[in-house]
Amino acid sequence: MPSAFANEAEYMGLIIGLEKAKELGISKLKIQGDSQTVIYQVLGKYQLKSDSKFLVMREQVLNLLSFFDDYSLDWIPRRKNQLADRAAHKCLKENCPPEDKSKSYAEEYIEQLIYGIRNFCD
Repeated sequence: MPSAFANEAEYMGLIIGLEKAKELGISKLKIQGDSQTVIYQVLGKYQLKSDSKFLVMREQVLNLLSFFDDYSLDWIPRRKNQLADRAAHKCLKENCPPEDKSKSYAEEYIEQLIYGIRNFCD
């Protein structure tokens, strides 16, 4: 998988999680992600080029983070992130898109990471 494709999926997962936490009225978050690139871009440790398609996604993440009283954002190695993989699996399974809705690259990538197949809702 190209890294841009993987990063899109990671950003989308983070954005969806932050939106849900905001919706639930959560005020404090401990965020752990296994994409070093995305986590470090959000923290400002890695810079984005001015023409990067991820600038908008990073700004969306930063905007969402501003709604929380306190949060931490940490990178963890993928091998230590099995709990999140299981949670993503459950979330995707419960929120299968309608058959006629086309999926984004991020959704396709997440499906492939978790299931190793394309049509997991069937």
